[in-house]
Amino acid sequence: MDSIIAIPMYRVSPGKWEKEFEEILDKRYQGFNATEEQIEKYKERARGKEYYHWKYNEVVAWLELYLDFSVVKARAFIADQKVFRRGFHPI
Repeated sequence: MDSIIAIPMYRVSPGKWEKEFEEILDKRYQGFNATEEQIEKYKERARGKEYYHWKYNEVVAWLELYLDFSVVKARAFIADQKVFRRGFHPI
């Protein structure tokens, strides 16, 4: 059975994911003894180093469509983790 397509389902929408990322940055640099310009430079550096595109991470489930002779069938896969952490490092 060769799959035709895999459709991912994500934990949150792209906008919410970016908002969460910015909230994490705000909390991280909240107590710094630095000027606003310096803090913004730190945040920009963190965005360049740690930010990764939302749709390649935090997939909680996916559907896979495949052909079984002349019938299109689907399989559902659900991630077994309850906690989804940022900082995914691809191998």
